[in-house]
Amino acid sequence: MKTELLSFDNISVAHSNTGKLCYVNINIFEGEVIGIIGLKGGGVWKVMELLEGEIKASSGIIRYKGQVYSPNNVYEARRKGIYNVSSQCKLIKNMTISENFFLISEKSRMFYMIHSKSIKIETNNILDKFGVKLEGDIRVKDLTVTQCFFLEIIRAYILNAKVIILHDVLREYNSEDMGMFNHILEFLKSEGVSIIFLDHYYKKIMEHLERIYVLTEGNVSRILYKGEYGEKDLYGFVMGNKYWEQTTGINLGNNKQGNALFEVENLTTKVIKNISFSLKQGGIIGLFDYDYYSGNQLSRALIGEILPEFGNIYIEGKKVEKSNYNKILYKGVNIISHSLDNTLFNDLTVKENVTMTILDKSHWSKKVVNDKVINYAFKELKEYLGDINGDVIVNNLSSEKKTKVQLAKCRLSGAKILVVEHPLLNADLIQGQLICDFIQEMIQKGCGAVIISSSLEYLKNLCDEIQIIKEGKNTAYLSEKEILMMRTNNY
Repeated sequence: MKTELLSFDNISVAHSNTGKLCYVNINIFEGEVIGIIGLKGGGVWKVMELLEGEIKASSGIIRYKGQVYSPNNVYEARRKGIYNVSSQCKLIKNMTISENFFLISEKSRMFYMIHSKSIKIETNNILDKFGVKLEGDIRVKDLTVTQCFFLEIIRAYILNAKVIILHDVLREYNSEDMGMFNHILEFLKSEGVSIIFLDHYYKKIMEHLERIYVLTEGNVSRILYKGEYGEKDLYGFVMGNKYWEQTTGINLGNNKQGNALFEVENLTTKVIKNISFSLKQGGIIGLFDYDYYSGNQLSRALIGEILPEFGNIYIEGKKVEKSNYNKILYKGVNIISHSLDNTLFNDLTVKENVTMTILDKSHWSKKVVNDKVINYAFKELKEYLGDINGDVIVNNLSSEKKTKVQLAKCRLSGAKILVVEHPLLNADLIQGQLICDFIQEMIQKGCGAVIISSSLEYLKNLCDEIQIIKEGKNTAYLSEKEILMMRTNNY
């Protein structure tokens, strides 16, 4: 009989921007894999904050190995054996895999220097146990995002983790990656290590979970056991069945018209090198951000935040002079960012945020606010904003409502070209659906979109063509025909 390892007994946490918890009961046994899912603000994030010692419960008790568990910080949580592994790589990129695994303190450095040969052999043995086909002397900077994620899990195991929390990590992995991940999970389970998935997306984790807790507005609304649910059921429990049909079989491509909207010619900065593409009306170009870092730099260059060292950008055939790069946003280019803080002003009202672009276009002083213009523009957007009060400070809104405000602002700006930056990152199911619907709407109106993502699966279902960007360079190109074959074969 399995031993209970961790339990939440009637845990409550007061409401904040990351949600709340109301008398929540959760338990996990040794070697068990469970999922805790829900929308943003539903309480999923709170579970991670409690386990890492970032916050304290206002009532109830958390028990770990039979003892009351209340760490004061993440380091104390780790010493007790609870580790969080996220999609953000925390390995030291200039070090090798072996160094990242074993070189973790001043005390261990001398030991590593003396025993470096045996440690490299031990690293290779560990990697082999986990089914990861890498060598210990490879530097982390030469690895993919997926490989780094797998190595962080293995490092947690080496450091004697008993509970590993995986937070929003699987949405960007292909079938080969998932095969390796399955092997890692099975090995951890056999070693008695427990896994907690905290996720806003669930499709790829369903088969692994022995039990799922659905959190809705801080409450455990359902507990589901393996074999009791399918993908559609889970979707309905989290979002409502009305969304299900909208998310299946989406294909936004094949709307291209002849005119070039946005042309990039040999764009070069300190990070990206000779990137070129031509976006037509109704077209969607995908830029697969292989190492994540290149894509962020590229999106900043495309919207004029980074001045290129070389290359040109053309908007509707007109060259953008370098002296006017900071004005690209006023020429019909708009960014939809995974970080809402990059596109919204949290201390301003909803009305001020959505109308800021048109007021700036008129070159009015920021001190002069025309209430009639603001109220008229906001009224025009009411259909999209729903019940959102225009006088509310943006910082007080939920993540879903902030996304609606970001998209409303983009609508009002008259955007012709969308630069969509990592749309799945930090987004829950509803936010992802809102962005997808918005892209579809704008493409049908003759706009174009450049989508930067580390999810090839996401890009293949949306784009007319895909470029693979690795270490700042275009290393491969997928044509419309090749993408169609990928869709057909579900690759």
